[in-house]
Amino acid sequence: MSNIIWIGSTTQGYNHHTETFHNLYNKMNKNIENSRVINMKNIVTRQNDGGDVDW
Repeated sequence: MSNIIWIGSTTQGYNHHTETFHNLYNKMNKNIENSRVINMKNIVTRQNDGGDVDW
């Protein structure tokens, strides 16, 4: 229980901390999705022209 009090002594503070965590988590997921798309593009271009393409 002391950990929760330490993170944010008020409910508002605790909610803000949780919200920030979710934002970071969502950004991480988006970055993972973006890197998958880029990797797929790189694989396709290598198969097409045999060279690496900077996106």
